[in-house]
Amino acid sequence: MLYGEYKIEDEIAVVRREVREETWNEACQSSYREIARKALAKGSTPEYVQDITGLDLKTINELKY
Repeated sequence: MLYGEYKIEDEIAVVRREVREETWNEACQSSYREIARKALAKGSTPEYVQDITGLDLKTINELKY
């Protein structure tokens, strides 16, 4: 992009999209952690919780305590 073609509106749109994506990702991770907590409380194994949430075992094991 040449300097003369730069539009602040385009930059604002990109930043807004990035913020929405980051917010969505954080919300999803929070939901997955809550699902993992509940599954562990019901007696699910960490490996099963990993399968259903996609969280890594380190995160899951931290939720157990």
